[in-house]
Amino acid sequence: PGAGCINTDLPFQVSTAFPVGQDGRLTAMEVTLTQEGKDCSLHMPINSYEADPGFELLTKALEEGMTPVVSYWKSEQMLWLDGPGVGLGPCQQDGVQCGAAPSFYNFVMEDL
Repeated sequence: PGAGCINTDLPFQVSTAFPVGQDGRLTAMEVTLTQEGKDCSLHMPINSYEADPGFELLTKALEEGMTPVVSYWKSEQMLWLDGPGVGLGPCQQDGVQCGAAPSFYNFVMEDL
């Protein structure tokens, strides 16, 4: 909240791409956050995943079809995700309450 690049107190855009190589296999997962009126964006490419070398399993799952699911929830045990441990997150404790229910809009899926 209140950050200079992406202020999560205001609406922001999330774009996720699944680029594939010549063989049709997934080569990465890329997430980009942007915000109207900001001249910066946050881009996070995930080029490897230890549990699925070469993205073979995820490629197969995407080929078979998936349903997008968006979830907004809180738990007293989320520091594994957003705490100072493995994820190197900013939260030091799980005491922060979730805000008002978020709005999701302009949800689009398309081939690039």
